[in-house]
Amino acid sequence: MTGVRFAATTIERSTERARRQLAGTLAEASAGAWAMKRIGFTSGSFDPVTNGHRDVIERAARMVDTLVVGVGVHPGKAPLFTVAEKIELLKAETAPIAKATGCKIEIVTFDNLTVAAAAARPAPASSFAVCAMPATSTMKCRWPG
Repeated sequence: MTGVRFAATTIERSTERARRQLAGTLAEASAGAWAMKRIGFTSGSFDPVTNGHRDVIERAARMVDTLVVGVGVHPGKAPLFTVAEKIELLKAETAPIAKATGCKIEIVTFDNLTVAAAAARPAPASSFAVCAMPATSTMKCRWPG
């Protein structure tokens, strides 16, 4: 009988220890220590920053913890603004959005495909690209038929 009582006591202690460890882990997770961060990536030429760009950024910022805004640079095009000016304009436009949503907004440049620029950034599995759907009239111009 003593052996059974000893085994039962040992199981109870280890179960209680496991419960405390699990409670601590869950408390850390709910505090954000273990929470997976959601990262979004959106891109454009931002030449200039339009209300449509701002709307996409604002909506995306409400869905993610960090939003990466990629400024596409195409050496064959003659832009209205320099890359530095575009970045400054974006910083001015995104600062109030970041403050209102609590989202961290990063601005980066890239000179390749959007998908390659997004893939080059380290990101967890909860990451995604945010795209705007063009108006129907724009789609008819781009894809006739």
